Order: sequence, then structure tokens, then C-alpha cells
Amino acid sequence: METFAIVTYCASDGARKILKIVDNIQTLVVIAQIMTTIIMASCLCSIINRLSLLFARLLLSKIF
Repeated sequence: METFAIVTYCASDGARKILKIVDNIQTLVVIAQIMTTIIMASCLCSIINRLSLLFARLLLSKIF
């Protein structure tokens, strides 16, 4: 009976450690998603800036 209790304790302890690792991995995944979103947003911003510059140049060339 004692060995059974020890085995269950070890198993639950192992499960707890695995859950902690899984939780850490999920946190990392969320961080990675946030980083990707930020990078994509900054790329989008630079594209929009370039387009607006192009558009401004076109407008200026039409006016003058």
C-alpha cells in the first residue's frame, strides 16, 4: 500500500511538472504570436508610408 502511495505521488508530481512545462510552452506561443503581429503591423506601416510618399509625389508632379 505504501509503494502505491509513493508511485501515485511521483506520478502526480511528474504530471504537475509536465503541466507546468506545457503552460510555459503556451505562454511562449502567445508571446511569439504577439511578436509576429507586431512585426506584421510594422511591415504594414512601412508599406503604407511608402505608398503615401509615392502618392504624394504623384500628386505633386500632377500639380506642378
